[in-house]
Amino acid sequence: MRTVGEQLAAQFSLGLARMARTIKERMNLRDAENFTPQDLVNARTVSSVINTFFGTNQLSQFMD
Repeated sequence: MRTVGEQLAAQFSLGLARMARTIKERMNLRDAENFTPQDLVNARTVSSVINTFFGTNQLSQFMD
């Protein structure tokens, strides 16, 4: 059995991996001199993974 913290850490790691892949793809598509970190980094991937975890995990409770 994994603790909630371990499960959340695994999901966070997944989100970071997705964000890293997106950054690498964006770096390959753009000229190296014409982009800023704001152009490359999009934190929505990480936040969507965490929101999905809290919204769909078996440990989440829904109030009726």
